[in-house]
Amino acid sequence: MSDIAELPLRDKDGVPIQIGEMVSSRHRTGRQFGNVVDIVVTEEEAKKKGVAHPPKVLFKTQTGKMVQHNPNVLVHGGNPWEEGSESKAKEQD
Repeated sequence: MSDIAELPLRDKDGVPIQIGEMVSSRHRTGRQFGNVVDIVVTEEEAKKKGVAHPPKVLFKTQTGKMVQHNPNVLVHGGNPWEEGSESKAKEQD
């Protein structure tokens, strides 16, 4: 087994993603955003939770739909067009 399970997943800006944080992504109709509910890293977890091709970040969107995304397409905060301004603010702390 690889060491990928021990490394934190990072968003588009390189900031680690943790459960409970607000993330967002561009979507064909606008944007999807919500708080991270779960992070699936291993194949075993993926099979149990019905997730395809891990690693994935699971979050409930603003409309209440549960979605799964690759971590590298997400940014922290509710607006994916802000060039990760909230992510960059976290890096400076």
